[in-house]
Amino acid sequence: MKSRAIKVLSAISAVLIGMLMSGFGFTTEMGHPISTICLLFGLGLAFGGFIYFVKIAISND
Repeated sequence: MKSRAIKVLSAISAVLIGMLMSGFGFTTEMGHPISTICLLFGLGLAFGGFIYFVKIAISND
């Protein structure tokens, strides 16, 4: 039970951090490489966290 709660919290935190990084990368006026890296890494982290959350939800552990 405890490890499942940790997995769920890590998936939710990955989605939230991904959204924050995407927002930072989309709105920042920094140079091209920094904003692009933040935007793409944030989107990947948000989608990856969502997929991990769905994987946890359908597992029978």
